[in-house]
Amino acid sequence: MNAGNGAKGAEPAAMPTLQVVFLLDITGSMATQIEGVKSMVSEFCYRQQEALNIHIWTYTETPYRCYVSKSPLMQEPSELVRYVNAINVCCPPDYPSETKANGGDGPENVVAAVVSLLDSFNSTENILCFIITDAPPHHKAFEPSLEAVAEKRWLREHDHTEQDVFVLLNQVIDELNVTFVPILYNNKFKSHWYQQAAVLTQGLILCPKQATSEVLAIGLKSLLESFQIISTTRRVDEVNNLDDLWQGFSVVSINSETFEFVEVDFDQELDCYKDATINRNQRDVKAAILGLLETTCDRFRGKKSTKRCRSVNPEIISSSVRVLTMFMLQLVGSEHFDEAKLNDYVFVLIQALTDSKSDTRESEIRLLQKWINKLPTYKKELEIEIKSIQRELQPVQCVLSLESAFETLNGLEQLPRTEEDVNAWMEIVQQLTMCRLLSVSFPLDATGCEDFMDAWSASIRQIETSCVMTVYAAARLRDPETCVFTDPISGRYHNAAIILAHPEDLILTSIYSGLSALPTLQGLVQSYLVSGGLKIFPSIVPGLQASSLLSQLMEMKETGKCSQSTWEVMRCLVWSLQQSLYTPASKVLRFFKNGNGLNPADQVSKLLAATITYCLQDPGWETTKILQLLFEELTGASIGIVYRKLLLDKSSESEIGQSESKLEEKLGLNQTQISTCFVRTNNIIGFDPTISLHSIETINADLNISDGLKKLACLVSTTEEFKNSVRIFNFFYNLLKCDLKAKEFTLKFPSIPSFSEEAMANIYAESLLLRKRASRYNLGVDKDTWTRVSAEELSTILMQCCIDNIRSRYQSNLVEWNATRKKFARENLMSLLRTIAGSIDVCNQALSVLYFEVVGHKYTLGRMDVIDALAQITTNESLNTLGVALCIGSWTPQPPANLRRHCIEICQRFEHDSELAEMVKTNILKTSICTRPPETPNRQGHHRLNTFPGICGWTENYHSTRLASVRPKHRKKVNKKLKKMKVYSEFVNMFREDVVPTLGKNRTLLVDWIFSYNESLEKQSTVVELAGRIVEKVKLDDGNSWDAVVNNWISKMSRVSKRRGRKPLCRLNKFLNTVI
Repeated sequence: MNAGNGAKGAEPAAMPTLQVVFLLDITGSMATQIEGVKSMVSEFCYRQQEALNIHIWTYTETPYRCYVSKSPLMQEPSELVRYVNAINVCCPPDYPSETKANGGDGPENVVAAVVSLLDSFNSTENILCFIITDAPPHHKAFEPSLEAVAEKRWLREHDHTEQDVFVLLNQVIDELNVTFVPILYNNKFKSHWYQQAAVLTQGLILCPKQATSEVLAIGLKSLLESFQIISTTRRVDEVNNLDDLWQGFSVVSINSETFEFVEVDFDQELDCYKDATINRNQRDVKAAILGLLETTCDRFRGKKSTKRCRSVNPEIISSSVRVLTMFMLQLVGSEHFDEAKLNDYVFVLIQALTDSKSDTRESEIRLLQKWINKLPTYKKELEIEIKSIQRELQPVQCVLSLESAFETLNGLEQLPRTEEDVNAWMEIVQQLTMCRLLSVSFPLDATGCEDFMDAWSASIRQIETSCVMTVYAAARLRDPETCVFTDPISGRYHNAAIILAHPEDLILTSIYSGLSALPTLQGLVQSYLVSGGLKIFPSIVPGLQASSLLSQLMEMKETGKCSQSTWEVMRCLVWSLQQSLYTPASKVLRFFKNGNGLNPADQVSKLLAATITYCLQDPGWETTKILQLLFEELTGASIGIVYRKLLLDKSSESEIGQSESKLEEKLGLNQTQISTCFVRTNNIIGFDPTISLHSIETINADLNISDGLKKLACLVSTTEEFKNSVRIFNFFYNLLKCDLKAKEFTLKFPSIPSFSEEAMANIYAESLLLRKRASRYNLGVDKDTWTRVSAEELSTILMQCCIDNIRSRYQSNLVEWNATRKKFARENLMSLLRTIAGSIDVCNQALSVLYFEVVGHKYTLGRMDVIDALAQITTNESLNTLGVALCIGSWTPQPPANLRRHCIEICQRFEHDSELAEMVKTNILKTSICTRPPETPNRQGHHRLNTFPGICGWTENYHSTRLASVRPKHRKKVNKKLKKMKVYSEFVNMFREDVVPTLGKNRTLLVDWIFSYNESLEKQSTVVELAGRIVEKVKLDDGNSWDAVVNNWISKMSRVSKRRGRKPLCRLNKFLNTVI
């Protein structure tokens, strides 16, 4: 018997082995259960067991650390017995010195234990995992705690960027061949998380009738003996030793068909599945346990776990497939068409959509009705198609596919609840739809994974032009290991396929249109072709089609021509968007119809899709502003991308010159050429900034935006980039007007009648100045509605953008000129300073009105100029008056505390008068406090009656007062900080009361040093971890020899100022790495 961890990546054995993992909660309330596991292991594992590997893993936590311990790799059963017998409550086996890991809060770190399965097993191994606990995981809805923070830190350290409890559970279920059997105490069967773990993996939840070690030991021993019998006989009816099990345990009854699966955790407490109840009836308990044994028997036979499909509604999918198939049989006049069945299927589908909780159920019902209403039109068109001699082959093939689909449909009785069943139903649709292979990159989400929800932003690298095929054939070309498609003709590799219709095949087009009226089914098929999974991503079909169309247009922009293969792809893309009953980018379409402009936050691909639909619905579209609006967004997007990629670095002239050349390479113009259209820039070299202001600095008053735009438009019209943009836009215009059934593309309109090239040049010039699409719009208060600005507002915006762009280009010159003026003024101020004399008050008054003017700007001294100013004073008499006024006077609003780091140097100047030196030192070192009245608190909510008490000084009164004082727009952010401050304060107080008294004098100083140096809540987790490491060191060592080292380190760090010791916690971490 191998009682240790399964070797990840190992080859599966010829005879399947069952990996039995016990995840044991060893927090303070689990002492009885620990004894039960010990008893079970002692009785069952005393001898070698075939085909079973037993793993005993434990988990617990403290406020500063999360512990997951695994039984080590062993060969002898006696070694596992000894390991388990050494397990103690609140004491992680890997950390025997830690004896107070009692879990702290109510929830426990079970998620860390479950995800540890990913480190020890792979998808080829059969895993049966028992979770023995009396506590739920750390849900978001629970009160934040340090134990929850410690578990999140543990997850990050083990490369789990996602920390949501449900996301991690679903990840383990998706990646491993695992069955979960939670054994829960204290009514924790109500936890939705444990219910989902059991339901998704064909497991069950056991609840012991008595919280005694004997009940648990006997029950687990009976189960393991049953597994051993099944491993050899492969028959459940051979098991006859389960009387003690179903007498000692109850099972939780959950209707898996109505169970609601959770993808992400909720911020508010999640209601448990209301129909989950404890079933104590012996017959039902026996049936449930025998079901678990059947699942175990399947594992020994080599059958993988049947995973539930969380994102698929089985009623909607099955009814959609039936409706689609039956409608198509009606259209082609098949003898298998049955109107009564069709009506039943439609009724069931509408009922399933109505009963679903989807936000789109009403729109999907409307789409279905729209398709039903259009069926007579489709039928009439298809009759003509089938009679056509030139096209008789394709319809025959499609009719045969429909007949085959009908036969397959009749053989499917099971609703598609599992992945295997869903694939079987989906294959029917796959045989009826056409696709092309493509290579695509999706944007990344917050966790760094591909975001299939945002198909509009997908980047299409290549679309296969060699052939088209059915989705069924494409799915068989996918490598199950790499998820890569290989084109059978070109041999090229692709990572996805896209569903399409064809303008020359009305039967396939009818199937495509029908599928678009069933968006759940269409989304499932397309999502499978992209992700390989059975999740449904909204708008993925039109999003991919529009993104593919945009990529083809951009490719034409580079090549300058439309090849036959490009035309074939593009006409299918446009045709598919036109024939979709599901309106793509419907919200953008409403913007078009209202005529109020567009949403600049929408992707360009979405605008193209909406334009295609709008032109199809409105015959008079050419008389509207749609072309102007679309060209604005297209040019704005392409120019914005260029500027974002350049990331202009203004740190040196050489780098600016390099950026200028890159800009000219991309757009045909550089920023200097653009600037010369608005301002004279030929007199920069040799300019003296102390005499006058340059025209670049006075551009606000001198700028004539209309004349400059005309010059820029003339300059733009000569660039190759603009000509290519016009060429592509003309091509898209022709694409909207042409006959998509034509086999070859003809450029019927070389130019757009209603949209001149001069107007395009003006728009392009504006886009060059604006750089952002959103600049032509104002965002509403609801943060969702965009309103186009007026012509006057746009002129003002263009002027400001022009000024900003010019100043950005010449920023280094402006900085140099201002520095020259400041230096010139400062030199003169220092000269004037020597003329000030009199008492401290007189000097203070003179300093408050001292200034020097350069080209209309007044320069004054500040508190940080004091060091240089003191150097101008040569006599002690002046130092005693003017020097004191400079250091601590009220002539500037800046406090004397700003001179704190120069305190020693300043005091040395006053060493001739010790009283003056002490007075100056006292004022400089005085701590600045908030002096604001309660009526006008700062943005953090502080005022003189409620000052910041330090991050360890949280109180209820401080919390409520600060929250009431802060501005509404900052309240949410401040409340989040206050919650962190509360948790940290409670930890510090707990640590000082319970832990510090046991540490000794020097170690207490070390802990106090950590807490005092932590001035930021962002370092909270670091401080907690370091405090925990100190406690670990104390437990590993009596501390006598360590005290001297600690004392020396504290003395050394005490001599380091906070300014010099910028990273004290990093220094402490290095110190602990050395001594621990």
